[in-house]
Amino acid sequence: MKYKTINTIIDKVLTSTTLYYSDGLYSLSESGFSAAEIRKTTKLLIVARHHYIERTISLPITIKKDIKAAVEFEFEGLRDEFQLFYKIAQPSDGKCQVMIWQVPKAIIPKGIMMVLPESYLLASLLKPNQLLRYQSLQGRQVMLANTLTHISSSASRHQTMAIFAQASGVSLTEPIEYSIAQLSLQIYNGLFACWQQLASGFWVTPEASKRDWKTLLKPLMIPTIVGSVAYLALSSAFVTYQLQSVENEIEEQKDAINSVLNLQNQIAQLSQQLAQFETVNQQPPPLWRIWQILSPYYTQGVTVKFIRYNDEQVYFSGEAPSASNILESMLDNPMVLHPEFTTAVRKQTDNESFIIRFSLAPLASTDNSTVNRTANSASTTEHK
Repeated sequence: MKYKTINTIIDKVLTSTTLYYSDGLYSLSESGFSAAEIRKTTKLLIVARHHYIERTISLPITIKKDIKAAVEFEFEGLRDEFQLFYKIAQPSDGKCQVMIWQVPKAIIPKGIMMVLPESYLLASLLKPNQLLRYQSLQGRQVMLANTLTHISSSASRHQTMAIFAQASGVSLTEPIEYSIAQLSLQIYNGLFACWQQLASGFWVTPEASKRDWKTLLKPLMIPTIVGSVAYLALSSAFVTYQLQSVENEIEEQKDAINSVLNLQNQIAQLSQQLAQFETVNQQPPPLWRIWQILSPYYTQGVTVKFIRYNDEQVYFSGEAPSASNILESMLDNPMVLHPEFTTAVRKQTDNESFIIRFSLAPLASTDNSTVNRTANSASTTEHK
């Protein structure tokens, strides 16, 4: 009596939360299938074999994190069309078998939280390397094998049991047979046989909510357009006002600006005329005076290497027994201004090599110095 009550409760829970899909929705119970509709309480969907793709991949890795990464790579490009589920078998000999089920999203009603492949539930009732053959609700033959490493099943209309057993890698033996009437009960039993393994691997990945941005933004389009037009109008009016204000200010100060420009032109003209006068008044010193300065050194045995004039200064290079005597004589010469050595004096045997730079004194100051020296000489003679 106690077990009967528990089974009744479980049956009611499964009836209210579970549906079976095979070209339509059916409720599932120990007594069989019956057509049904999706309910708010329906969270678990069992899918008939001919509606999904079942395959096994072998990976040469055993670390669980790396296996999951490889599976995710395998799922790349499939998530748009399928809900993807997988189970990882126990690694063996450095390899790992991964069972993958691809269930079309189109057959999964909204609100379903878990999807279970029919073959996974029925395989839990088989021993290793045991074969099963059963009929689907539409009379389609389904073959199932529970191998040591994975599940193998087929709903092909053209495959024989012998070919299926060979493809699955199991020995051909007399298969277990389920009729359509028995299928519901066996799926029911499969749920209880593997309920501990259902906690992971079969949860439906929730769809990312796709917002209709066009509908959401449509009410905002008119206010946005009106606001943009108003902003552009106000901005244009402000810029026009600023431009007009600047033009008015320029117009008001136009006379003052013209006066300043005229004054600048007059100053420029006067400066140009003054420069012309200064150019006329400035006369370059006569270069024959250089000969007057340097000719006495020839009689003193000074060797002149070169004499150069750059419109401002004279460069005199020579050799003499004493370069300092030459410099001192130039310092005493009224026709010479600012004489100085440009390089260090170099000793060469009995002479010294030097370069002296000096400027020519203005002609007027030279004449005055000559007059002063003449007057001083006369005064001295008279005194005597």
